[in-house]
Amino acid sequence: MASTKLRITWSDGRVTHIQEPALGGELCEYDIEYGRISEGLRLRLKHHERSSSPAEGGGASYRLAYDGYALIVSASEMGDVVRIEEDGVEMVARFMGDLVVLPLLRAAASIYVTEAPDNFILSVGSLDAAIRSREPGIDDEAICSMAGVTPGILRAGRVAWADHMAESAGALPGGCAQGAPCDADGVIVEDFGELVS
Repeated sequence: MASTKLRITWSDGRVTHIQEPALGGELCEYDIEYGRISEGLRLRLKHHERSSSPAEGGGASYRLAYDGYALIVSASEMGDVVRIEEDGVEMVARFMGDLVVLPLLRAAASIYVTEAPDNFILSVGSLDAAIRSREPGIDDEAICSMAGVTPGILRAGRVAWADHMAESAGALPGGCAQGAPCDADGVIVEDFGELVS
């Protein structure tokens, strides 16, 4: 597996290995594009060939022979993807039914958060709170794009972070902090009104 560039795990248990592109020629650069994962998984290829004219200083010169994209997984197939690894590093993972682009999440967290919680959903919530405190007026779509998460995961992270912060401040958790009827342990109970004897 040393030469495998990508490893895609599917919901039915299949695993697809995609090797490094072998286009021939002198130099091939490639980047996997994770930024628009809902549109599918694309590979950007740049293929260079040796030019017949020497470079300044006498060395070899190269020219761009091809610059384009290859679709690895179509948008319609992305719903069946569970995980994508690049060179053994998890890059995309399914969480709460949605795909999360982990490099975007890590990059945003490295900019905005000094210490992220170990819990994934809490880390999304803490990142959301940090971004909103430093970028007033930013909308959810921009945060989702920046962090590589879907709106559903962002909302779940926001709720989990609010509950975490309320509990840290000594308030009752969850809906109890928002006025729902709760017992002494902070568990939400049904309000059946007054019991008539």
